[in-house]
Amino acid sequence: MTEPTIPFAVLRRLLLGLGFREVVVAGSHIAFLHADSGTDLFLPVYRSDQKVALVTSPLSGTCWT
Repeated sequence: MTEPTIPFAVLRRLLLGLGFREVVVAGSHIAFLHADSGTDLFLPVYRSDQKVALVTSPLSGTCWT
């Protein structure tokens, strides 16, 4: 079964709208940090039109790929 996907720009807008702060580490990754909840998300660098999918891993739980 194919995982549902969304453009990275949509995910980014959603996270920023929820109060996450974006930190870009050029050539490495993008971090979305939410101080109030202590939630940190680390993602590869995506183009804004690149599709991302929510997947579940038995080792790391739910993550975006």
